[in-house]
Amino acid sequence: MLTLTALTDAEYLISSVALSIDEYYAGVGESPGVWTGKWAGELGLSGVVEAEQLRALVEGRGPLDGAELLAGARARSVRAFDMTFSAHLCRFPHNPGYAEDGIMPKWRRTAQGRPAQ
Repeated sequence: MLTLTALTDAEYLISSVALSIDEYYAGVGESPGVWTGKWAGELGLSGVVEAEQLRALVEGRGPLDGAELLAGARARSVRAFDMTFSAHLCRFPHNPGYAEDGIMPKWRRTAQGRPAQ
């Protein structure tokens, strides 16, 4: 499934990142992003995404020098999009090969080669 979220600033993305390893393992936030792709290289970006760099890009400024990247462009109310791809597990509630919740496969082979019940 693809979820698109229109962003008016970078704070939504910045606030979703865990501030420590403890927060990450406690499920409080996501791990930091990493710059990748052709445009990251063109802009001189590499490694972990820093909040100020991301904030600058979403605001239309160069992430390293603050230069205006959108000079002459009309004002934007939506500055960026967050695209989240997620895979949902298929549920097979009537399939005896799956646990009651329909998610965890429970195929166990017996001596006769049949699924365990």
